[in-house]
Amino acid sequence: MFGKCDFVSFELGKFLRELLKPNANFIEIALSDKVLYSSKYHEDVKEIAYNCICKKLYHHWKGFVSHLKKLCEKESYNNPKTLLYVLRAYYQGILCLDREEFKPDFSSFRCLDCYDEDIVSCLFECKVDKKPVDDSYKEKIKSYFYELNVLLDESYKNSNLIDEPSKTAKIKAIELYKKLYFGDVREW
Repeated sequence: MFGKCDFVSFELGKFLRELLKPNANFIEIALSDKVLYSSKYHEDVKEIAYNCICKKLYHHWKGFVSHLKKLCEKESYNNPKTLLYVLRAYYQGILCLDREEFKPDFSSFRCLDCYDEDIVSCLFECKVDKKPVDDSYKEKIKSYFYELNVLLDESYKNSNLIDEPSKTAKIKAIELYKKLYFGDVREW
């Protein structure tokens, strides 16, 4: 079990800056329920993260997917892990922009009309069995990525989310930063 643990650590100032960009990876880290240890400020960070969920995240997902699709081409669509990352980014973006829900895992995406159980199951099976994706699925996956790209664009255009992180998020981030970095100075 320990070998499967993921460790993430960031200096708070950098973490808050990434949240406010906004960056979906950092929002996901802040909102994750899979936390073994956190500080007394974790709830403050989670509140800021919730207030950073906005339409601007679309650009994060588009950029992330664009990078990963180039990697998929380089890997000849054989690496199921990379393909699952692409699917996850599309699904997360569509779910967030359409339903204003920020979820990180595939079980949360089953509610989407565009969710393809067959492709997802195949890719997870390939990943677990450490085998490349079958050639018969590659064209189907490429076509599916095109459909998801169109759906993500539509979700962005029709989203009711705020355009960028709220002013509340920015104010709370500054307050937290000051509390952590300058609070101790006053106590001396």
